[in-house]
Amino acid sequence: MPSQGNLTIINALPNTNIQITCDSNNWNCCDAPQPGTDLGSLKPYTSLLYPCFRKGGHGCDGNQGVWTLDILGNSLSLGTQPFQIDGDGNIDFNGSNTGAFTSYLVNSGSNNVIWIILPVIS
Repeated sequence: MPSQGNLTIINALPNTNIQITCDSNNWNCCDAPQPGTDLGSLKPYTSLLYPCFRKGGHGCDGNQGVWTLDILGNSLSLGTQPFQIDGDGNIDFNGSNTGAFTSYLVNSGSNNVIWIILPVIS
């Protein structure tokens, strides 16, 4: 049976418009997002809500749904962030991000998480 989690994405990168898409690599057992999906564009300090669905059946029962999001900032690659969703709809990181940003997840309950994308602080 598919399970749903909601991912709210916040762009906290000053002066950087970002575009988020689902990578074609490192994807499995997800009904959403699908590879190549454009999740949307975000201006600085704005957010979007994206519902994520783990696939049920089809060899996916007992497995995490996994996907990787690509981030473009002002048309340049900022890197990627892998995610996973379990059979209860809980979303978490599935490894470290790669690239010119840092980020963290806030669990806001009821299968809702907030992903905040921040500049790297040195």
